[in-house]
Amino acid sequence: MRDSVDERVERLHRDFPTIDPVVQAIAGRMLLIARELDRRAQAGLDQYGLELWAYKTLMDLRRRGEPYEAKPSELATSLRMSPAAMTKRLDSLERAGYVRRATDPHDRRSIVVTLTDEGRQAFEGSVEAQSSAEEELLGTLTPSQRGQLASTLRKLVLALEPD
Repeated sequence: MRDSVDERVERLHRDFPTIDPVVQAIAGRMLLIARELDRRAQAGLDQYGLELWAYKTLMDLRRRGEPYEAKPSELATSLRMSPAAMTKRLDSLERAGYVRRATDPHDRRSIVVTLTDEGRQAFEGSVEAQSSAEEELLGTLTPSQRGQLASTLRKLVLALEPD
């Protein structure tokens, strides 16, 4: 069975025969799937008034465990963002009441970002919607196929992460 990526890769390979079509097909499909996961996730988050970027930031704070806090630089690194972009994101989340920034009691030169009760509730309320969006797409795979895909993708992620 052929998909839209097959057609694009074939056209590209005709013009650039030295490019590996298998690599192009994998990358093209991964990008298409990532965009679709984001689109579906956002549709599920809309009912909670959350943008995907806000959900990801709240999730990062929540997964750290109580007291659900981190330095802005830690969040920026974890979410693979620039410090300036993180500052802008935190400004918006603070205005919404989802996070609070305060001076670090252990180092007055630093700032600590804490997930507020309102932010925790917004995140926790939207987890099911987010999960449902992912499961809907991945539901086309058998459990065995999901396991194989997860294992294969793990190898790629490990290649990206520092030792």
